[in-house]
Amino acid sequence: RRTRGRRPQSAEREDEVDVGEEWVQDTSEAHWMGRFFLAKAVLDRQDLDEALEIYGDLEIQFPGTPYVESQRALVQYYMRDFDEAQEAYEALREKDPHRLDYVDHYSN
Repeated sequence: RRTRGRRPQSAEREDEVDVGEEWVQDTSEAHWMGRFFLAKAVLDRQDLDEALEIYGDLEIQFPGTPYVESQRALVQYYMRDFDEAQEAYEALREKDPHRLDYVDHYSN
């Protein structure tokens, strides 16, 4: 469910995510493609805890998907959890040694 426009001041709810002028409530009920977009938008906004949660939900729905795994590793890298990020990148590297997405973060 989406509502456009400004959010009322009294609507301070934890299940709402601000993406520009759009508010998305309860992301678990959103279409899977909308959740991919939302996760990327939240990551770009540097709301790392929210991004990690959304990518975690997507990983449950799409287990073993390299894109989701790389995005989670990227979130962990941005959160400065370098050990977890390195493990995730190494697992991705073993699974698909020709994958180049975000390998620049792994090299750091």
